[in-house]
Amino acid sequence: MISKRRKLLNCSIDCLSMDELLQKFENGVLITPNVDHMMTLQEDHEFYMIYQKADYVVLDSQVIAFVMKYFLCTPIPEKISGSDFFPAFYDYHKYNPDIKIFLLGGRPGAPEKAMETINNKIGRNIVIGAHSPSMGFEKNADECTSIVDMINNSGATVLAVGVGSPKQEKWIYQYKEKLHNVKIFMGIGATIEFEAGYVHRAPAWISRAGLEWFYRLVQEPGRLWRRYLIRDLPFFWLVLKQMIGLYQNPYKNILNSEIKKVLIEGIKFNNITRQEFKYFINDLSENPKRNNFIVTPNVDFLVRAHKDNEFKEIINNADFSVCDSAIVYNCSKLLPKNRLRDKITGFDAMS
Repeated sequence: MISKRRKLLNCSIDCLSMDELLQKFENGVLITPNVDHMMTLQEDHEFYMIYQKADYVVLDSQVIAFVMKYFLCTPIPEKISGSDFFPAFYDYHKYNPDIKIFLLGGRPGAPEKAMETINNKIGRNIVIGAHSPSMGFEKNADECTSIVDMINNSGATVLAVGVGSPKQEKWIYQYKEKLHNVKIFMGIGATIEFEAGYVHRAPAWISRAGLEWFYRLVQEPGRLWRRYLIRDLPFFWLVLKQMIGLYQNPYKNILNSEIKKVLIEGIKFNNITRQEFKYFINDLSENPKRNNFIVTPNVDFLVRAHKDNEFKEIINNADFSVCDSAIVYNCSKLLPKNRLRDKITGFDAMS
């Protein structure tokens, strides 16, 4: 998936409409950032790295949509919250037998009630499993293993996790490789309880006005007052800093160190996927005064590097060196410690 993106602080947001996302989203991980996500991205390195790996990042905040349109002049097509996208998703796939959903999250009884409601609405058992994990389940390896087994045994191809952020995103990335049948992952926050009818969503006009946060604050003041009235307020200061060119990504200086490098025939390759490459290049390009030297070695590069040490040194000192050769990529699979994760062409580097 390659789509145009807009930059907000240290987050890249896909410029997709709801219809475009429904058509494109056939596999991968969906994340829906809001103001609270933006603040967490300034202080949680693990969460930030998850954002670099996500396949789709679409906006879940009308407040941010207003900021991007009227203050940063970088509008996006529309706000796509998890609670709007999830019902659109299961309705879009109502006749698709390959879509089988597992709901993970919500208070006891909520996911089962949501499953019943959704299946009655759709007219078939599109949701085939549901589970409400215990508080702090993510710290219990045995419970997590049991949940993984439950999801695998259900045959689900879609996992919707609603346990709050950043817990839900971290859990997805920690266990996604063990979920053998699941192709689509999404963090959907309170959506499971919305679907169950345990919590009521704000009316559409309130959401369009950017006041859904206030509606939820009135509903759950004890849980949400600190987030909305204290923790998230510095977001607007950070936006102002971005407007005047003073915002700095707190993780910018360690981006390169996060990418494992492998050595193949004397050439160092950044071992990175195409999707991660797009995000890293976006971050490295924040400073317009810096020239990023990107090389895409192929077999000819490796042959020449054997004969020309100066050429080899130039390649190995590049900001990014990514594999542009199916032969090199496939041969790396024979090297367990130096196996490349993706082939990235010069076209990918330019696009």
